[in-house]
Amino acid sequence: MSNSSASGRLSEKRCSRSRHPRVYAGPLAAIAAIALTVATALAAPTSADPVVIDLDDPTGAEAAALAGLLPTWEEAINAGATRLTVDRAAAERAVAAGLPVRVVGAGRAAVAAWPACITALDDLVIWLNDLAAARPDLVTVLDIGDSYCRTAGGCTTPGGDRLPGDDVLVARITAAASTAPKSGRLWIDGGLHARELATTELMRRTIGRLVAAYGVDANVTWLLDHREVYVGIAMNPDGRRLVELGASARYGGTPWYWRKNARPSALPTPCAWPPTTGRHDGVDLNRNHVFKWTAGGGSNDACAETYRGRSAGSEPEIAAYEAAVRAVVPDQRPPADADVAPDETTGVLINFHSFTNRGTVLTPWGWTTVPPPNADGLNAIGDRYAARVDYARQSALYAVSGNTRDWAYGELGIPAYVIELRGDDFFPRCTDLDAILDPHAAALDLTLALADRPYARIRGPEVTALTASIVPAPGGDGRALRVDAHIDVAGTPARWAAGAEVVFGRAGGPWAGLPASLPPSTSPSGGGAALVAGDGAFDSRDEAASLVVDVADLPPGTYYAVVAARGNDGAWGPGRAVGFTVAEDETRGTATATATATATDIVTVTVTVTVTATASAAPTTTPTMTGEPTAPATTTPTTTAGPVPTATAPRLWLPIARRAR
Repeated sequence: MSNSSASGRLSEKRCSRSRHPRVYAGPLAAIAAIALTVATALAAPTSADPVVIDLDDPTGAEAAALAGLLPTWEEAINAGATRLTVDRAAAERAVAAGLPVRVVGAGRAAVAAWPACITALDDLVIWLNDLAAARPDLVTVLDIGDSYCRTAGGCTTPGGDRLPGDDVLVARITAAASTAPKSGRLWIDGGLHARELATTELMRRTIGRLVAAYGVDANVTWLLDHREVYVGIAMNPDGRRLVELGASARYGGTPWYWRKNARPSALPTPCAWPPTTGRHDGVDLNRNHVFKWTAGGGSNDACAETYRGRSAGSEPEIAAYEAAVRAVVPDQRPPADADVAPDETTGVLINFHSFTNRGTVLTPWGWTTVPPPNADGLNAIGDRYAARVDYARQSALYAVSGNTRDWAYGELGIPAYVIELRGDDFFPRCTDLDAILDPHAAALDLTLALADRPYARIRGPEVTALTASIVPAPGGDGRALRVDAHIDVAGTPARWAAGAEVVFGRAGGPWAGLPASLPPSTSPSGGGAALVAGDGAFDSRDEAASLVVDVADLPPGTYYAVVAARGNDGAWGPGRAVGFTVAEDETRGTATATATATATDIVTVTVTVTVTATASAAPTTTPTMTGEPTAPATTTPTTTAGPVPTATAPRLWLPIARRAR
């Protein structure tokens, strides 16, 4: 090729842009044709492309119809999702049916491989057993029953894959050596629907956080001394193994959207293999509970995502679930649908699922739109949780029978919920996971504080801020503890806060040497040391209150103070604990505070004190409570104390305050 010919060709290109489309001949024609074909293919939408749709406030009937068209997203639709990412074909079906749906744009592609931030089932079980072996003082692993495949002697998939079956495991988290009676129990679980991966990770993180925080975080320490937490880590292990099987190289590396357990259908051929998102074998475990199983809201189609099973409680996973919860929480509600559970009811259950785009707390009933007899209490507890995590709270949009929350409330009377985690897919992106899970820590701790008498406690005020600091005793003789609290009645039936009190303990619960001036944390409501209102009178919806109490006889060590408040109707709200530390210096000098409390949940206050007695005091291995737990404690705090001081009348100094005008 000569330079002149090349120059002529370049000149021709410049002219062709302004006059007519360029037509190539020879080898360039083939290249251009290929480029045009690729560009056209990339630009053309396909039925599998993800799109975002908005649901414009569907009625219950419209939501049920939409769930029938989009079975993969049935749970999110029933829980009130306002936005979904679906494939284009699904969106077109919904629009063609005249349902209140709008396509608003392209969606993010689904996760194509196993998320690295989600612990696989085998690793999850190993982790839990190792933790229980390392911390038997706090963790007990309970084998509550077997999965379907375990009871059947193993399962074989249509592809020839062997599932031996698994134990259904629940972790009990509590301070086993605490001297305090366990006055409340919280049951939480994840993975009942196998593909909802974020729920099992929430269970793992909750267990790890509670164990790491005991003896470090004052509020968690108090809670585990006086409460028990039961955590079902993966309540549908066979289904989870099928989700993971899809992520294997043999099946292309993408996890399957398997929802149900692994029971084969009774049909002549499998529902689908490899499974599709909308149809596969198994029973929907959240439609198989014995309560209201025959009510509308479950499918009799063995391949449907909401297939309710052959009979009520037919699945071994659900039989194990119900038996385990019954062993933890007594039946406290009479059997009629309209019967009210009493204020003395103890225990709370939360069955975690995912997902809705905004996050949703679902209350009973699910089987009917008629409000349950304890609607006020159920809704108030749900509202308090939802406010902590910025979720919506509602009941189901259409009937759902045989579900977990209806069973737990209907049979046992306890407040019971389904919580749909915030998200946009069953398989979370690792960049989103912390934001999805982290807000639940504070909400779960509050629920645990309510768990001894949830219907009664939710009516009482909440302690929204709490600090503690060591100060010189009035008159300069010895040391004292100042406790400051902020109390709020928002969200309760109380018209104003009518009082507050404080009780005391340390890791392991109260002990025999607790000075008489400090009421123990096992005291009944009304049995603590009374705080005084900062403005002189308890008569407002939010109040500042404080108390200075004598701790001269308190041995050096780390402790917690627990404050609860009472509304004008007499209801005591949930407690909240703050930590403080009294340390003995080597020279036994003058008592001086060396740290200042701040308005956070956990406060560490280190103090140098004068000690006139030489007897041994608190153990040297007692961990220091702080606000940021970093690792599990390596020693079990002991409840051994120093010499029991001579009992004296409590010495309380009430701060002098006048009402602001």
